[in-house]
Amino acid sequence: MATTESPKVSVVVPVFNAARYLPAAIGSVLAQSLREIEVVCVDDGSSDDSVAVLADLARSDERIRIIQLNTNYGASTARNAGIDAATGESVFLMDSDDFVPPHALERLLAAARTTGCDVAIGKLLWIKRAEDAPPANEPWPLGKVTTEAIRESLYLQSIPGSHCCNLYRRDLLDRHQIRYDTGLSYGEDQLFQAAAMVAAGNVAMIDEVVYVYHHYRGQSLTTKPPTLGNLLDDIEFHRRIAHLFTGHGLHAAGSRFLSRWTYSIREYWLQIPDALTLGEALSFFASFRLLVEEFGILPWNATTPAHHRHVLSLVLDHRDEDAYQYLATVEARLGPAPAGVGA
Repeated sequence: MATTESPKVSVVVPVFNAARYLPAAIGSVLAQSLREIEVVCVDDGSSDDSVAVLADLARSDERIRIIQLNTNYGASTARNAGIDAATGESVFLMDSDDFVPPHALERLLAAARTTGCDVAIGKLLWIKRAEDAPPANEPWPLGKVTTEAIRESLYLQSIPGSHCCNLYRRDLLDRHQIRYDTGLSYGEDQLFQAAAMVAAGNVAMIDEVVYVYHHYRGQSLTTKPPTLGNLLDDIEFHRRIAHLFTGHGLHAAGSRFLSRWTYSIREYWLQIPDALTLGEALSFFASFRLLVEEFGILPWNATTPAHHRHVLSLVLDHRDEDAYQYLATVEARLGPAPAGVGA
Protein backbone atom coordinates (compact mmCIF):
# COMPACT_ATOMS: atom_id res chain seq x y z
CA MET A 1 0.00 0.00 0.00
CA ALA A 2 1.44 3.38 -1.00
CA THR A 3 0.89 6.87 0.33
CA THR A 4 1.19 10.26 -1.30
CA GLU A 5 1.76 12.11 1.99
CA SER A 6 5.13 13.76 2.64
CA PRO A 7 7.45 11.29 4.39
CA LYS A 8 8.03 11.70 8.10
CA VAL A 9 10.93 9.24 8.04
CA SER A 10 13.42 8.41 5.31
CA VAL A 11 14.80 4.89 5.68
CA VAL A 12 18.22 4.74 4.03
CA VAL A 13 19.34 1.28 2.90
CA PRO A 14 22.77 0.70 1.31
CA VAL A 15 22.58 -2.36 -0.95
CA PHE A 16 25.40 -4.53 -2.23
CA ASN A 17 24.77 -8.05 -3.52
CA ALA A 18 21.90 -8.61 -1.09
CA ALA A 19 19.21 -9.82 -3.52
CA ARG A 20 18.17 -12.81 -1.41
CA TYR A 21 17.63 -10.72 1.72
CA LEU A 22 15.94 -7.66 0.22
CA PRO A 23 12.30 -8.87 0.09
CA ALA A 24 12.25 -9.59 3.82
CA ALA A 25 14.32 -6.58 4.85
CA ILE A 26 12.49 -4.00 2.72
CA GLY A 27 9.21 -5.75 3.45
CA SER A 28 9.71 -5.14 7.18
CA VAL A 29 10.01 -1.41 6.45
CA LEU A 30 7.00 -1.27 4.15
CA ALA A 31 4.95 -3.05 6.85
CA GLN A 32 5.66 -0.35 9.45
CA SER A 33 2.71 1.05 11.35
CA LEU A 34 4.04 4.47 10.38
CA ARG A 35 2.90 4.78 6.77
CA GLU A 36 4.36 8.20 5.90
CA ILE A 37 7.84 6.96 5.03
CA GLU A 38 10.15 6.69 2.06
CA VAL A 39 12.69 3.92 1.54
CA VAL A 40 15.83 5.24 -0.15
CA CYS A 41 17.68 2.18 -1.48
CA VAL A 42 21.20 2.96 -2.71
CA ASP A 43 22.65 0.18 -4.84
CA ASP A 44 26.40 0.21 -4.39
CA GLY A 45 27.39 -1.41 -7.69
CA SER A 46 25.84 -4.83 -7.03
CA SER A 47 26.73 -7.65 -9.43
CA ASP A 48 23.79 -9.89 -8.45
CA ASP A 49 20.05 -9.32 -8.98
CA SER A 50 19.72 -6.66 -6.27
CA VAL A 51 18.63 -3.89 -8.66
CA ALA A 52 16.04 -6.13 -10.31
CA VAL A 53 14.65 -7.17 -6.92
CA LEU A 54 14.45 -3.53 -5.83
CA ALA A 55 12.72 -2.55 -9.07
CA ASP A 56 10.16 -5.31 -8.58
CA LEU A 57 9.50 -4.14 -5.01
CA ALA A 58 9.22 -0.52 -6.16
CA ARG A 59 6.52 -1.42 -8.69
CA SER A 60 4.27 -2.48 -5.84
CA ASP A 61 4.99 0.46 -3.52
CA GLU A 62 5.81 3.98 -4.67
CA ARG A 63 7.48 4.79 -1.35
CA ILE A 64 10.59 2.97 -2.57
CA ARG A 65 13.22 5.13 -4.28
CA ILE A 66 16.24 3.56 -5.99
CA ILE A 67 19.60 5.26 -6.42
CA GLN A 68 22.25 3.44 -8.44
CA LEU A 69 25.96 4.09 -8.03
CA ASN A 70 28.16 3.19 -10.97
CA THR A 71 30.64 1.15 -8.94
CA ASN A 72 31.15 -0.37 -5.50
CA TYR A 73 32.24 2.57 -3.36
CA GLY A 74 31.41 1.07 0.02
CA ALA A 75 28.58 1.38 2.53
CA SER A 76 29.65 4.81 3.80
CA THR A 77 29.39 6.41 0.36
CA ALA A 78 26.04 4.68 -0.24
CA ARG A 79 24.66 5.85 3.12
CA ASN A 80 25.82 9.41 2.47
CA ALA A 81 24.12 9.38 -0.93
CA GLY A 82 20.91 8.18 0.71
CA ILE A 83 21.04 10.83 3.44
CA ASP A 84 21.67 13.54 0.84
CA ALA A 85 18.63 12.38 -1.15
CA ALA A 86 16.35 11.96 1.87
CA THR A 87 13.28 14.21 2.09
CA GLY A 88 11.85 12.99 5.38
CA GLU A 89 11.75 14.88 8.65
CA SER A 90 14.03 12.21 10.16
CA VAL A 91 16.48 9.58 8.90
CA PHE A 92 16.71 5.93 9.90
CA LEU A 93 19.65 3.77 8.77
CA MET A 94 19.14 0.12 7.92
CA ASP A 95 21.35 -2.62 6.48
CA SER A 96 19.98 -4.63 3.57
CA ASP A 97 19.87 -7.98 5.39
CA ASP A 98 18.24 -7.01 8.68
CA PHE A 99 14.72 -6.55 10.06
CA VAL A 100 12.78 -3.68 11.62
CA PRO A 101 9.95 -4.56 14.06
CA PRO A 102 6.48 -3.34 12.99
CA HIS A 103 6.13 -0.35 15.33
CA ALA A 104 9.79 0.72 15.51
CA LEU A 105 9.65 3.87 13.38
CA GLU A 106 6.36 5.05 14.88
CA ARG A 107 7.69 4.64 18.43
CA LEU A 108 11.03 6.31 17.69
CA LEU A 109 9.38 9.27 15.97
CA ALA A 110 6.89 9.67 18.82
CA ALA A 111 9.74 9.61 21.35
CA ALA A 112 11.68 12.27 19.43
CA ARG A 113 8.65 14.53 19.07
CA THR A 114 7.45 14.10 22.66
CA THR A 115 10.86 14.94 24.13
CA GLY A 116 11.97 17.46 21.50
CA CYS A 117 15.19 15.53 20.97
CA ASP A 118 16.97 15.41 17.60
CA VAL A 119 18.06 11.80 18.19
CA ALA A 120 15.92 8.91 19.47
CA ILE A 121 17.54 5.59 20.26
CA GLY A 122 16.08 2.14 20.92
CA LYS A 123 17.39 -1.35 21.56
CA LEU A 124 19.08 -3.73 19.14
CA LEU A 125 18.43 -7.48 19.06
CA TRP A 126 21.68 -9.18 18.01
CA ILE A 127 21.04 -12.50 16.22
CA LYS A 128 24.21 -14.60 16.07
CA ARG A 129 22.68 -17.75 14.53
CA ALA A 130 19.86 -18.24 12.03
CA GLU A 131 18.00 -20.56 14.39
CA ASP A 132 17.90 -17.81 17.04
CA ALA A 133 15.95 -15.36 14.88
CA PRO A 134 12.48 -14.56 16.29
CA PRO A 135 9.40 -14.95 14.10
CA ALA A 136 8.56 -11.81 12.12
CA ASN A 137 5.10 -11.54 13.67
CA GLU A 138 6.28 -11.76 17.29
CA PRO A 139 4.75 -8.96 19.39
CA TRP A 140 7.22 -6.33 20.54
CA PRO A 141 6.59 -4.85 24.00
CA LEU A 142 6.14 -1.10 24.36
CA GLY A 143 8.75 0.40 26.65
CA LYS A 144 8.97 3.67 28.51
CA VAL A 145 10.60 6.74 26.97
CA THR A 146 13.24 8.72 28.84
CA THR A 147 15.52 11.62 27.99
CA GLU A 148 19.21 11.67 28.84
CA ALA A 149 21.86 14.34 28.37
CA ILE A 150 25.03 13.26 26.63
CA ARG A 151 27.08 15.28 29.16
CA GLU A 152 25.54 13.41 32.10
CA SER A 153 25.04 9.89 30.76
CA LEU A 154 27.92 7.43 30.99
CA TYR A 155 25.81 5.06 28.88
CA LEU A 156 25.48 7.46 25.95
CA GLN A 157 29.10 8.59 26.16
CA SER A 158 30.24 5.00 25.69
CA ILE A 159 28.60 4.95 22.22
CA PRO A 160 26.62 1.73 22.77
CA GLY A 161 24.51 -0.28 20.39
CA SER A 162 24.32 0.53 16.70
CA HIS A 163 23.67 3.52 14.47
CA CYS A 164 20.80 1.43 13.08
CA CYS A 165 18.99 1.76 16.44
CA ASN A 166 18.75 5.53 16.08
CA LEU A 167 16.36 7.96 14.46
CA TYR A 168 18.16 11.15 13.45
CA ARG A 169 16.49 14.44 12.65
CA ARG A 170 17.68 15.27 9.13
CA ASP A 171 18.11 18.95 9.98
CA LEU A 172 20.62 17.98 12.70
CA LEU A 173 22.70 15.98 10.22
CA ASP A 174 22.65 18.80 7.69
CA ARG A 175 23.32 21.69 10.10
CA HIS A 176 26.34 19.95 11.59
CA GLN A 177 27.44 18.34 8.30
CA ILE A 178 27.35 14.89 9.89
CA ARG A 179 28.08 12.19 7.34
CA TYR A 180 29.95 8.87 7.25
CA ASP A 181 33.71 9.08 6.83
CA THR A 182 34.39 7.30 3.54
CA GLY A 183 38.09 7.01 4.39
CA LEU A 184 37.47 4.54 7.23
CA SER A 185 36.89 0.84 6.65
CA TYR A 186 35.89 0.24 10.25
CA GLY A 187 34.29 2.30 13.01
CA GLU A 188 32.71 4.86 10.69
CA ASP A 189 29.28 4.00 12.09
CA GLN A 190 30.34 4.66 15.69
CA LEU A 191 32.04 7.91 14.66
CA PHE A 192 28.83 9.01 12.92
CA GLN A 193 26.79 8.06 15.97
CA ALA A 194 29.11 9.89 18.36
CA ALA A 195 29.04 13.07 16.26
CA ALA A 196 25.24 13.04 16.13
CA MET A 197 24.84 12.47 19.86
CA VAL A 198 27.30 15.21 20.81
CA ALA A 199 25.59 17.62 18.38
CA ALA A 200 22.13 16.70 19.71
CA GLY A 201 23.06 17.15 23.36
CA ASN A 202 19.93 15.39 24.63
CA VAL A 203 18.81 11.98 23.37
CA ALA A 204 15.42 10.28 23.70
CA MET A 205 15.71 6.64 24.73
CA ILE A 206 13.02 4.03 24.25
CA ASP A 207 13.10 0.76 26.17
CA GLU A 208 12.08 -1.35 23.18
CA VAL A 209 13.73 -3.37 20.41
CA VAL A 210 13.72 -1.27 17.25
CA TYR A 211 16.19 -3.23 15.13
CA VAL A 212 17.07 -6.89 14.55
CA TYR A 213 20.68 -7.36 13.44
CA HIS A 214 21.54 -10.62 11.65
CA HIS A 215 25.23 -10.93 12.51
CA TYR A 216 25.55 -14.44 11.10
CA ARG A 217 24.75 -13.45 7.52
CA GLY A 218 28.26 -12.23 6.85
CA GLN A 219 27.50 -8.68 5.71
CA SER A 220 29.35 -7.27 8.72
CA LEU A 221 33.07 -6.57 8.88
CA THR A 222 33.10 -8.37 12.23
CA THR A 223 32.55 -11.70 10.44
CA LYS A 224 35.61 -11.27 8.20
CA PRO A 225 39.33 -11.66 9.02
CA PRO A 226 40.89 -8.25 9.72
CA THR A 227 43.46 -6.62 7.47
CA LEU A 228 46.18 -4.27 8.62
CA GLY A 229 44.11 -1.43 7.18
CA ASN A 230 41.05 -2.50 9.22
CA LEU A 231 43.07 -2.60 12.42
CA LEU A 232 44.70 0.77 11.78
CA ASP A 233 41.22 2.19 11.15
CA ASP A 234 40.15 0.66 14.48
CA ILE A 235 42.80 2.82 16.13
CA GLU A 236 41.92 5.87 14.05
CA PHE A 237 38.20 5.85 14.80
CA HIS A 238 38.94 5.47 18.52
CA ARG A 239 41.28 8.46 18.26
CA ARG A 240 38.67 10.59 16.48
CA ILE A 241 35.88 9.79 18.92
CA ALA A 242 38.17 10.54 21.86
CA HIS A 243 39.08 13.89 20.29
CA LEU A 244 35.39 14.55 19.59
CA PHE A 245 34.56 14.05 23.26
CA THR A 246 37.49 16.03 24.64
CA GLY A 247 36.88 18.81 22.11
CA HIS A 248 33.42 19.28 23.63
CA GLY A 249 34.67 19.24 27.21
CA LEU A 250 33.87 15.57 27.81
CA HIS A 251 37.40 14.64 28.88
CA ALA A 252 36.40 11.78 31.17
CA ALA A 253 34.27 10.31 28.39
CA GLY A 254 37.21 10.40 25.98
CA SER A 255 39.41 8.53 28.43
CA ARG A 256 36.66 6.06 29.25
CA PHE A 257 36.02 5.31 25.58
CA LEU A 258 39.70 4.53 25.00
CA SER A 259 39.74 2.12 27.94
CA ARG A 260 37.21 -0.23 26.31
CA TRP A 261 39.42 -2.53 24.22
CA THR A 262 37.97 -5.88 25.33
CA TYR A 263 35.63 -6.02 22.34
CA SER A 264 38.40 -5.22 19.87
CA ILE A 265 40.61 -7.93 21.30
CA ARG A 266 37.86 -10.52 21.20
CA GLU A 267 36.72 -9.70 17.65
CA TYR A 268 39.92 -8.60 15.90
CA TRP A 269 43.13 -8.93 17.85
CA LEU A 270 42.68 -12.67 18.38
CA GLN A 271 42.69 -13.11 14.60
CA ILE A 272 45.98 -11.26 14.14
CA PRO A 273 48.31 -14.32 14.07
CA ASP A 274 46.25 -15.88 11.25
CA ALA A 275 45.39 -12.70 9.36
CA LEU A 276 48.59 -10.62 9.59
CA THR A 277 52.24 -11.29 9.04
CA LEU A 278 54.58 -10.58 11.93
CA GLY A 279 55.74 -7.40 10.21
CA GLU A 280 52.16 -6.17 9.80
CA ALA A 281 51.40 -6.98 13.43
CA LEU A 282 54.44 -5.03 14.59
CA SER A 283 53.26 -2.02 12.57
CA PHE A 284 49.82 -2.23 14.17
CA PHE A 285 51.20 -2.57 17.69
CA ALA A 286 53.42 0.48 17.15
CA SER A 287 50.40 2.55 16.05
CA PHE A 288 48.47 1.36 19.07
CA ARG A 289 51.24 2.53 21.40
CA LEU A 290 51.19 5.97 19.79
CA LEU A 291 47.47 6.28 20.55
CA VAL A 292 47.96 5.31 24.18
CA GLU A 293 50.85 7.76 24.53
CA GLU A 294 48.83 10.55 22.89
CA PHE A 295 46.09 10.37 25.53
CA GLY A 296 48.25 9.14 28.41
CA ILE A 297 45.87 6.46 29.68
CA LEU A 298 45.92 2.70 30.09
CA PRO A 299 43.78 0.91 27.45
CA TRP A 300 41.78 -1.20 29.88
CA ASN A 301 39.32 -0.87 32.71
CA ALA A 302 37.98 -2.95 35.59
CA THR A 303 35.93 -5.17 33.27
CA THR A 304 38.86 -6.12 31.01
CA PRO A 305 39.71 -9.83 31.53
CA ALA A 306 43.19 -10.51 32.90
CA HIS A 307 44.31 -12.41 29.77
CA HIS A 308 43.29 -9.51 27.54
CA ARG A 309 45.01 -7.06 29.84
CA HIS A 310 48.12 -9.25 29.57
CA VAL A 311 48.40 -8.90 25.79
CA LEU A 312 47.90 -5.13 26.07
CA SER A 313 50.67 -4.99 28.66
CA LEU A 314 52.99 -6.93 26.36
CA VAL A 315 52.40 -4.38 23.59
CA LEU A 316 52.90 -1.39 25.89
CA ASP A 317 56.16 -2.97 27.09
CA HIS A 318 57.34 -3.22 23.44
CA ARG A 319 57.25 -7.02 23.63
CA ASP A 320 55.49 -7.17 20.27
CA GLU A 321 56.68 -10.61 19.16
CA ASP A 322 55.61 -12.08 22.50
CA ALA A 323 52.19 -10.46 22.05
CA TYR A 324 51.91 -11.87 18.52
CA GLN A 325 52.68 -15.39 19.77
CA TYR A 326 50.42 -15.08 22.82
CA LEU A 327 47.42 -14.09 20.70
CA ALA A 328 47.60 -17.51 19.01
CA THR A 329 47.28 -19.42 22.27
CA VAL A 330 44.20 -20.95 23.85
CA GLU A 331 44.78 -18.86 26.96
CA ALA A 332 44.53 -15.64 24.92
CA ARG A 333 41.13 -16.76 23.63
CA LEU A 334 39.61 -18.34 26.72
CA GLY A 335 41.70 -17.17 29.65
CA PRO A 336 43.84 -19.33 31.94
CA ALA A 337 42.46 -22.72 32.89
CA PRO A 338 41.12 -23.05 36.46
CA ALA A 339 43.59 -24.44 39.00
CA GLY A 340 43.93 -28.18 38.68
CA VAL A 341 42.42 -28.41 35.19
CA GLY A 342 44.66 -30.09 32.65
CA ALA A 343 47.31 -30.89 35.24
